[in-house]
Amino acid sequence: MIKLTQLLNESNDYEVYHNTYSSAMGASRTWIEKRGYVVTDDEWFQEVSTGNPKPSKGKTNRISLQLMKGDKLQKKQAHIQVYNRGVSGNTYELNAYIN
Repeated sequence: MIKLTQLLNESNDYEVYHNTYSSAMGASRTWIEKRGYVVTDDEWFQEVSTGNPKPSKGKTNRISLQLMKGDKLQKKQAHIQVYNRGVSGNTYELNAYIN
């Protein structure tokens, strides 16, 4: 079982607030890779690049991505949420976890 302190410390591994949607998504991919997982380029293209457009003011995009470790597909997925706070500067708020 994962300790509560481990869960709380995970949020410190990536920048939460971003000026652009692309920056938030890039940070999420970097965070996934730091954890030893890989998102294939095809998965990223289908779910992120050609998926939903960036969220409008007050809306959230939720994306779940299949993860690979080595050449093996994992049972876990990366869950990414990006919320558009609708403020000038650091508009997008990133939340990501692996489950």
